[in-house]
Amino acid sequence: MAVTTRSGRGGVASTSNPRNVVSDDVLVQYDDDPSNDVQLSDENVNEELEDPGAFTIPYTIGNVDFAKALCDLGTSINLMPYSVFKTFGIGQPRPTSMILQMADRTMKRPLGIIDDVLVRVDKFILPADFMILDCEVDYEVSIILGRPFLATGKALVDVEAG
Repeated sequence: MAVTTRSGRGGVASTSNPRNVVSDDVLVQYDDDPSNDVQLSDENVNEELEDPGAFTIPYTIGNVDFAKALCDLGTSINLMPYSVFKTFGIGQPRPTSMILQMADRTMKRPLGIIDDVLVRVDKFILPADFMILDCEVDYEVSIILGRPFLATGKALVDVEAG
């Protein structure tokens, strides 16, 4: 059987073995001989690690110390509830037309963005831009710090160690 690709190249595909694959210039054959299979050893398999829970860090904004900020490698923004924002009194948020999709797939519009908030983590002081969202506050973990903040601080996260 003749095969012609979209680029105009031609080739011949054998119909006797249906497991042959023609891909532009490469013919791939699969080996059905079980004696050539790779044997896996249980020695190299890692034991299942315990879930370390939330990745949190203590932080300070202004003169207010907090025990935990949730660090989320899956988010591309830093998020602060409106009631927490009001306690800092750090200016007016700049308007935004952004819409956020929450974990439960609901859509919410932030009240604005506050730029260059100085966040102290241990001995480091880093600037962060926060989305201000009118939502329920978890006072134990009041803000979410995303990838941009962690990248600014050049954070090294050892997921295996927890």
